[in-house]
Amino acid sequence: MPLYKTKGFILKKSNFEDHHKIVTIFTQTHGKVKGISKGVRKIKSKLAPHLEIGMMSEFMLSESKSLQTITSAKSIKTYKNLRSDLHKATHLYCMCELLDKLVTDSFSDSSLFFLFDESLSSIDREQDQGRHELITIRFMLKALHTLGYLPELFNCTKCGSVLKEEVNYFSHSHGGMVCASCKENSCIALTGDELKVLRFLVRASFSDVERMQVQKKLSDTLNTLLFTYTQYLLSKKINSTYMVERTDAMQVYR
Repeated sequence: MPLYKTKGFILKKSNFEDHHKIVTIFTQTHGKVKGISKGVRKIKSKLAPHLEIGMMSEFMLSESKSLQTITSAKSIKTYKNLRSDLHKATHLYCMCELLDKLVTDSFSDSSLFFLFDESLSSIDREQDQGRHELITIRFMLKALHTLGYLPELFNCTKCGSVLKEEVNYFSHSHGGMVCASCKENSCIALTGDELKVLRFLVRASFSDVERMQVQKKLSDTLNTLLFTYTQYLLSKKINSTYMVERTDAMQVYR
């Protein structure tokens, strides 16, 4: 079986038999692949420190049609602060789960790879907890855009009219915004400011995000909206959203 070397992020791990693990990797050159790391659960395993969730490592993989074999791994970026800070760690796990569920096996896109890297790097160095949420929202929007799932934010998805600067509504089933005249009971109301922030984050750079000042209630609303929209698209629950909500609640009562 041919060997190849590539960089990649660990998105998910699960135990396999007594000493092995199945590892999901989003690689720079081969997209999302699943590999087996043999003996990695043994105490003396040399691979284990290089296979932590969210870590970028360089891999040597033995290619096959289904499950690939990880023959070597060496960590490149560990994002140390993401692992020592509970609030940052929840966003790390959240983005890993999002990417794993959004991307199909073997899907490859270098722009998504670099977006993930810069998102983790930005949260790793950012001290303002409010911006962690904005960075995660930005990541979701840009990932959805890359994959062709970005919701419509400028025109009503039912009648096609340009949205006015007033309260409008988000429809999961229609894939974006609807005007007040077309709203349904299941739609979620968004204020003009909330919609402006969503639109801005689609095109914003990280330097833009670092200068933003947004109320927590607003960022919480947008975060919940995008998570529920993504879950609707995938027909899958995103479990790490519960971690984010619990961590935010803990911060309030500290």
